Amino acid sequence: MNKSISLLIASRYIRAKCKNRYVSFLSLFSIIATALGIAVLITVMSVMNGFDHEIKQLVFTNDDHLVVADSYGNIKNWKNLVTKLKSYPNVVAVDPSVEMQALISNNDELLPALLKGETVSNLNKTHPRLANIKYGIVLTQNYAYRANVDIGDEVLVITPKIKNTLAGPRPQIHKFKVVEIIPNAKFATNQIVRMQDLQNILAIGDAVSYVNVKMDSLASAPILQNKLRSDPDFFYSVSSWAERYGQLFKALKLQKTMMFLILMLIIIIAAFNMLSSMVMLVADKRSSIAVLRSLGLTRRQVVFVFIIQGIIIGIIGMFVGTICGYVLSINVTSVVHAIESLIGYKLVDKSVYMLDYLPSYIDWDDVTVINTTAFILSVLATLYPSYKASLIKPAKVLRGEG
Repeated sequence: MNKSISLLIASRYIRAKCKNRYVSFLSLFSIIATALGIAVLITVMSVMNGFDHEIKQLVFTNDDHLVVADSYGNIKNWKNLVTKLKSYPNVVAVDPSVEMQALISNNDELLPALLKGETVSNLNKTHPRLANIKYGIVLTQNYAYRANVDIGDEVLVITPKIKNTLAGPRPQIHKFKVVEIIPNAKFATNQIVRMQDLQNILAIGDAVSYVNVKMDSLASAPILQNKLRSDPDFFYSVSSWAERYGQLFKALKLQKTMMFLILMLIIIIAAFNMLSSMVMLVADKRSSIAVLRSLGLTRRQVVFVFIIQGIIIGIIGMFVGTICGYVLSINVTSVVHAIESLIGYKLVDKSVYMLDYLPSYIDWDDVTVINTTAFILSVLATLYPSYKASLIKPAKVLRGEG
């Protein structure tokens, strides 16, 4: 009953026009500032989550989750190793590969390259045109452009393998035919050839450079890595995507945290505006409070009046801000493209951000944290003015003394 009376009075105070229009303006500004802060926070957090999600997808799709290698050289008994790795849970695929640094020439200039030799069975799934062509090569788009070659052209691959001739030692040179040009991928910069061709060039027989392991999720890779490292019968070195890209994701997480704290200042400013508007409202309603106190309203009920009023203002701001933040988050890509078209400048450069658009992924846990923080700040902003209102002495105010 006490709270229902406080709620009724608080709702009437919100709807009623104050004598001081500045008080009404501050209350409205508090709602707008709270809504703006929440909307901006939800949008920025969604974009940060989107970048984190998209980059992890790029790693998941284009890079090896685990790489098993021999610290002393090539892996000769790799077939048994592949069988053992496949026996572990959450392992999706295990593929051996050979890697070699080389120079590629198109008769005009030399370009450094990292050649990755894949098995024929794996190439049948990813690059079927390369699988059955001896000394064929798949180039990335950027590399093909720099080398000024197209599909069907031949390139010279200069290997680090030295051949002794009458003129002295010289590097081995092999002709490779460009069979495919693939789109650029940030985490897949190798030029792809058949594993058998690289094995022949390096004269390593059936040995491989390392074994790649694909997991069912990124989270499974560090778990398997720890299992393998703790196995006393496992003598190979194991590296995971977390070691290769861990610093990148830590930087993204730190950036997200800092953006959250910085943008939270908007909601804190809104809370201070609410506090000042509530203090001025208490001063504006002194006579009304005195009359209500003389009619039997207790000090606790007076406190609840202004706390509930602050909560209502906070809830309105939270509701409006959440709706605006959600709408902006799911349309942020379109909004950025519209701005880019308007100013004629590319805001999101793929060469810098790995993506040519702003991804967005709404994490409802983030939305809950943002709204909970805004709600707590709204309640805290009402405590001082509520306490001051409860100290009003009816007799003095009604006599015109207070």
